[in-house]
Amino acid sequence: MKYAITCLFLITLLAPAAYADDHIISKQEAIELAQQRHPGRVLSVKLNKEHYHIKMIDDKGNVRLVKIAAGKETPQQD
Repeated sequence: MKYAITCLFLITLLAPAAYADDHIISKQEAIELAQQRHPGRVLSVKLNKEHYHIKMIDDKGNVRLVKIAAGKETPQQD
C-alpha cells in the first residue's frame, strides 16, 4: 500500500512535465513573437485550433498576416 501511494505521488509530480510540449502560448506571447519578426501594429488576433492568425500593418501601410503556432514558439508566415 505504501508503495502504491508513493507511485501515485511521483506520477502526480511528474505529470505536468509530460505536457510541457503541449503548452499553449498566450495571445500576448503570440503578438510579441509576431512583432519580433515583423515590426508593426496589430490589427487583429484570432486563435484557430493550432495557430494564432495575427493581422499586422507596418509603417508603410503594408498589411501582413502572420501565423504563430499556438503550441510552439516558432513564428510561421503565410
